Amino acid sequence: MNKNLLKTGVEDFILKNLKTDIVSVLLKKSPFPEISPQELAQQLQGKQISQKKFPTLFNTPGILYPKKMHLEQASSERVASYKATLVSGKYLLDLTGGMGIDTYHFALRFERVICCEKNEDLAEITAHNFEQLEVKNVTVEAEDGLTYLDSASARFDCIYLDPSRRVGNSKVVLLEESDPNILAIQEKLIARSDVVLLKTSPLLDIEEGLRKLHGVVACYVVALDNEVKELLWVMHKEAREE
Repeated sequence: MNKNLLKTGVEDFILKNLKTDIVSVLLKKSPFPEISPQELAQQLQGKQISQKKFPTLFNTPGILYPKKMHLEQASSERVASYKATLVSGKYLLDLTGGMGIDTYHFALRFERVICCEKNEDLAEITAHNFEQLEVKNVTVEAEDGLTYLDSASARFDCIYLDPSRRVGNSKVVLLEESDPNILAIQEKLIARSDVVLLKTSPLLDIEEGLRKLHGVVACYVVALDNEVKELLWVMHKEAREE
């Protein structure tokens, strides 16, 4: 994370050039010697995307944006806000924190949240942004979520998991193709938490999910502006057979 991006002049530049084409920024010499055109373009692109997708970030000074791939993979703020209403409790573990959009909204409903992100650069940006948002009850751990879970002694009120659905440049749909493989770890998650909230591809067949996932008590089909964004599965140990 290049901390020179936090200088006031950089943020002013991005706001003034909010409608500027990203390519033109990449092709020009950066007006800031300590910041590359690529870094500047990344922040401008993040600011542009956040205006609609993450308005809280857009309106908060000092926010840093990760690479476009992470922006695309993150839930929109409206979806994340809805998602957080499905669970409650004191202690939540987000196994796949990413840029922390879901984590932020869980933190509004839980007393303590652990956000695990194995990409160290992304984890650093996410932790910085929580500081800017003045979120005090989230701890960002720069490690694999399952590794953290294996070393933690606590039991959680909720574990949230959004497995990666990318293999190389291709997107996958099946549960067993995700990373981590949810079918291989679901029993561990259910044993360590009262509730497991799982996000899957909107293309996953619901009947297949019901056959393969254990302890499902609800499946939510989440759509935004008439486009299905994701399926959310609520699972717990005491689920009834039906």
